[in-house]
Amino acid sequence: MKSDLILLCILFSLSLSAQNNDVTKDTLRHNESATIILRHQKTTPQDTSIYQKENQDKKELTASELFMLGKKASPNRYYSSFKGHWSGFQYGFVNFTHIPSPWEDLELDWCRSFAMQFNLFKYDINLSCRDNLGLLTGLGLEYQRLRFNKDDISITKQDGDLIMYHPTEHDNNIGSVRRSCFKTLYLTIPLLMEVQFPARNKKRMYVSAGFMGGFRMHSKTKIVYKDEEGEKHKKKEKGNFNMIPFKADAIARIGYHHVNVWGSYTLTNMFKSGDTPKLHAYTVGLGLSF
Repeated sequence: MKSDLILLCILFSLSLSAQNNDVTKDTLRHNESATIILRHQKTTPQDTSIYQKENQDKKELTASELFMLGKKASPNRYYSSFKGHWSGFQYGFVNFTHIPSPWEDLELDWCRSFAMQFNLFKYDINLSCRDNLGLLTGLGLEYQRLRFNKDDISITKQDGDLIMYHPTEHDNNIGSVRRSCFKTLYLTIPLLMEVQFPARNKKRMYVSAGFMGGFRMHSKTKIVYKDEEGEKHKKKEKGNFNMIPFKADAIARIGYHHVNVWGSYTLTNMFKSGDTPKLHAYTVGLGLSF
């Protein structure tokens, strides 16, 4: 009987000890969770996680990040993205800077000699943190119609050489010439640098300058004449006319929003070296950019 009583006392003591251990564990768990909750609610500088996040939001850009090629690095949302002005339609009047002797009869009628540029594709490269300075290139077509000031004059290729001739003397079927012109078509690729201002405005003024290369795709002469009976006819002649296959123009533009004034000067000679005339054309006109 006595031994049974001692055994019951030992079992009761072990049961109380186990309960105390469970209570202690639950209390610690509760205290740990409470500690974690309090730590996340801290707003003092000792809370390093929140302090680091605030510093990341206020990160300043370095000089290399500001002027990285093609990167719009500015965090200032007041600046509009850089969009160069190339795509669109350009129209201008063409003339020669100087016509050497004995080619003076090739003088152009400036009011009726024109160039039309159809600029189809464009690619922009931003160079400034304010998105107002950059490079642009693209692809386009340039059509030129050069109207000679004297109607009874044209050019042709004979025995491999470029010659100037009078259609009424060259062809007996031509009674009188109404107009004579020379037409060319180029595939063009520009490389321009453009600056826009004010930088904060969405609609900006801009100035661009650079070079434009051209690959000659087509060239021909056209003569509109009347025969001896007064009937109207057209005579066309296609060929390269000893022209060089490429050309290089220096171009400049100034404009606002979609409208611009532009000019170009052809750095290369129109014809190959030899007995052909050294002719350099320049163009002045207006354009619309999209």
